[in-house]
Amino acid sequence: MIALCAGLLASALGAAPDLEPEHTGNPIYKALVTEGLELAGATVPFPPPLLRDGQAPEAQYAALRSVAKSKGKADEMLRNAVTAPSVLKIRDLPARDGVVLRGTDVLFVIHGDLDVLDPTGAVLSSGELVEAEKIAFEAKPIPRDDLERRELALIKPSFGRFPVEWYLHATG
Repeated sequence: MIALCAGLLASALGAAPDLEPEHTGNPIYKALVTEGLELAGATVPFPPPLLRDGQAPEAQYAALRSVAKSKGKADEMLRNAVTAPSVLKIRDLPARDGVVLRGTDVLFVIHGDLDVLDPTGAVLSSGELVEAEKIAFEAKPIPRDDLERRELALIKPSFGRFPVEWYLHATG
């Protein structure tokens, strides 16, 4: 299975997207793509995913090609390599009071079977450093009192195929 992932630090302003039914029950995702984040006095919404559930392979390739800007670059991104060829986009975003705010998108293709991922493994590590290839990160569950202070409710019983009984803070 090939999945196109977009790592988004911030994104350009845009119209509110239609949410896929699978994502409408996820309040964090919904807030990021419809309301955005408050950064340096400006509201910056995240874009909707480039690929959608159930999208035909031809439409997926067309979306990848639109990001890669050429068939050759799209084909290079699809190459199954240890180090994923990527597209990096950096742009200025509106901010207030002379603050410089930039959005960064990193897009790349991952080859693998998403069904082998165990999202509970990250939670059970409770802050231990996890390393894979040249990437290291740590993750830990956010305590219930922190969620309540931030006015976040737990989603129950599940979201898609993943149990969502916790929120996770990851750094790396």
